[in-house]
Amino acid sequence: MDKKIKKGVFTVAGATLMGLSLNLFLIPMHIAAGGVGGAATVINYLTGVSVGILILIINIPIFLLGALHFSKRFLFYSLLGTMSLSASTQFFSFLPAMTSDLLLAAVFGGAGSGLGIGLVLMVNGST
Repeated sequence: MDKKIKKGVFTVAGATLMGLSLNLFLIPMHIAAGGVGGAATVINYLTGVSVGILILIINIPIFLLGALHFSKRFLFYSLLGTMSLSASTQFFSFLPAMTSDLLLAAVFGGAGSGLGIGLVLMVNGST
């Protein structure tokens, strides 16, 4: 049981760090990261729809396809990571940008996102 709780904590912590990095550095400076978060950021620029909501919507077909190919355990931790990323991105959207320098935003946003996804991947999850 302790192992499952540890995996859950690392998944939520990593996804939350990613959400913070998006809101504090990448989204305000119009930097699109990779993956679903980056796609959601680009769609946000075009439509104004919240990045947190878009992350959730874009992941629906991905999870449906993943259900055919991956284990239930992996899907559970990936769903936990996706929900945590979406919720933290939505929840922390009120925070102001930490810098107005494009290079600093890219470096710190990338480092925070990388550390966050690293925590999630370390316990065999995904966002």
